[in-house]
Amino acid sequence: MSKEDFDESITTTSVIGNPTDGDDDSAFKDLKKMGAQLHSMLDVNNDGKLDLEDVKVAVHSILDVNNDGKVDIEDVKAALSSLLDVNRDGKLDVKDIKAAISIALMTGALVLSPQSALAKGGGGHGGGHGHST
Repeated sequence: MSKEDFDESITTTSVIGNPTDGDDDSAFKDLKKMGAQLHSMLDVNNDGKLDLEDVKVAVHSILDVNNDGKVDIEDVKAALSSLLDVNRDGKLDVKDIKAAISIALMTGALVLSPQSALAKGGGGHGGGHGHST
């Protein structure tokens, strides 16, 4: 996509309404400027177009976690280690595993909250099961 096409897509009526011809008010100018800046940031190979090559470069830079210029198993290890190093001390150990389990259990408790149990007739308030009136 060329810079001109990108600018045009940013300034379509679906985004900003329908400015009258020649009406370049401040908001419209700001939007065009932001569009140009965004295009410049996304056009990583500086060829004036947003294309597959730009996507490849962007994805590679995201996936190359250890910044060695290649995406390999070391990047996967680095990403997992970073994700699982809960206490951020630079190493994966028993403390991290315990913290990860605690987080998983708390998340599970949120998913299986008392509201869910009440909706199913439970919740520890008798629910009409096994008590006499």
